[in-house]
This record gives sequence, structure tokens and C-alpha cells, in this order.
Amino acid sequence: MASQHFSHQRGPAPSQGIAQAVRAHLGLTQLELAMLLNVSRGTLAMAELGRRDLSPAATVLLAQLLPALLAVAPPASAAPAPLTPEQRDELDLRRQAIGLEEYSLRQQLARVQTRLLQARQRQLAEPVLRAALPPTDTRAHRKLSRLAEDAEACLRAESAAPALLELRLRVLAFERAELERLLG
Repeated sequence: MASQHFSHQRGPAPSQGIAQAVRAHLGLTQLELAMLLNVSRGTLAMAELGRRDLSPAATVLLAQLLPALLAVAPPASAAPAPLTPEQRDELDLRRQAIGLEEYSLRQQLARVQTRLLQARQRQLAEPVLRAALPPTDTRAHRKLSRLAEDAEACLRAESAAPALLELRLRVLAFERAELERLLG
């Protein structure tokens, strides 16, 4: 069975892969390359899909463009341009904001860890406290049951919070280090 990209009467058009390669190499849109080849964007799109041939003149031009492009070495990664004073100020403000956010997250992490520790301690103490209460003190037993339920709910709701907060702190530390590297 023939591929949907090729006609039953002919093989793949030579311009199909070349047009896409030229566009990719130069970062051109179909419209931009079509204008360069003096064809419509639709014609170029159909040629790239193998559903239509480009004009002989466009095919020759493409055939001439590709080797010329391949002969030109891609530019080496240029060193980034030096930061302007405004950019340095903006990055420094972000670095300061990260410090404030880290402080807030550390405080939040400490509070969550304290709540989780207290909830675990409540769970461990619940049987001992229940045994120490007189069996006739139903109000105290109900209160103890509610405290145990609250501890369980806390553990369920907040058990993942420390890991997420620590992850966010690591991300901020990475961002801060990158900012410090950029600022030199």
C-alpha cells in the first residue's frame, strides 16, 4: 500500500525534504520560504507533503540553496551579551525576593513539621491517655477520640507537605545560584 504522502504515479518529490531542511536550517516559515521561491505558501505546503511538485525554477533554487547552507558552518554559540545595569538590578531584585521566599518557606516547613510531630505524638499518647481516664468519663473519651481523629486528618492532609516545601526550597536555591552566576 502506498504512503499517503506520495502519489501512486511518482516517487517522492526531491523538493519535499529539501524545502523542510532549508526552512529548519534558516528558521523560516512556509510563507517566508514560499516568497523566496516565488510560489504560494499552499504550493510549498503541498510540496512538503509530497502531494504536489514545485515549479522547475523553485526546485532548482532549492537544490542550489541546500548545499550552500550546508557549506556554511552554524555560528558558534556566542557568549551572552553583558548585562545592562537595568538587567543587573532586575536580577538582583529577584535574588532578594528569592531570599524572602526561602525564609517564608523555611518557616512554613518548620510549622508543618511541628504539626506532624505533634499529630504523631497524639496518636502514640492516645491509648495511654485512654487507659488513664476513668471509663465513666464519656466526655473526656469523646474529646480524646476527636483529638485522635484530628491527628489522623492532619497526618493525611499534610504528610506530603514537607517534601514539597523542601523541593521548592531546592528549586529556589538553584535559581539563586544561577542568578549569582549571572551577576558574577
